[in-house]
Amino acid sequence: MKKLLLTLFVTIIIGTAAKAQFDNKITAQFSIGVSTVTGPDGLTDFFDSGMSFDGGLQYNFNRNFSLVGLVKYATLWSAEYYEDYLIVAGLDNLGISLAPKYRFRAGKKLQPYVLGGVSLNYITYSIAVTDLDLSYSEIFPAALGYIGAAGLEYGLSNNISLFTQVGTNGVLFDDGALGYDNLSTIFLQFGLNLNLFKSKSL
Repeated sequence: MKKLLLTLFVTIIIGTAAKAQFDNKITAQFSIGVSTVTGPDGLTDFFDSGMSFDGGLQYNFNRNFSLVGLVKYATLWSAEYYEDYLIVAGLDNLGISLAPKYRFRAGKKLQPYVLGGVSLNYITYSIAVTDLDLSYSEIFPAALGYIGAAGLEYGLSNNISLFTQVGTNGVLFDDGALGYDNLSTIFLQFGLNLNLFKSKSL
């Protein structure tokens, strides 16, 4: 009986170790999408649309739970005529985010997921009256914010997967930058995940 239990225990340990060797621990991700302002009202009336770009790394604690570090860049723009003058404005946000991520249906081809976390954001605002050759720009102090998203991954292979996600970014201004206390945007993105290497430990 003892030999049987010992054999069973060793078999389980070896099987678990073998499985751990095939767990992808580090994943690189890249995405691109569209972004638009949802608040406050003064900015939603001014900025029409924009683009967002993300890149970063995921540390996978297991197949369900990861910690995601991202560098995020979003640019919003507006071009409107006021009387006889064309006014062009831009709002850029460069942010660094750290967000826990949880996958449902781990190990399946289709994996829904959610993520949410905090961010540090650097906002740049610019405006120009092209006909008068007038321009102004300002970089605001770093501001804390948040990120939340829900998405769906589709595995092409053990090392490559595609994903789409929809989410929100928020920036909390400390000093009323742009005349407001906060900025919120929503985004829709499509991206690629690349597993970089696998764990060799439990």
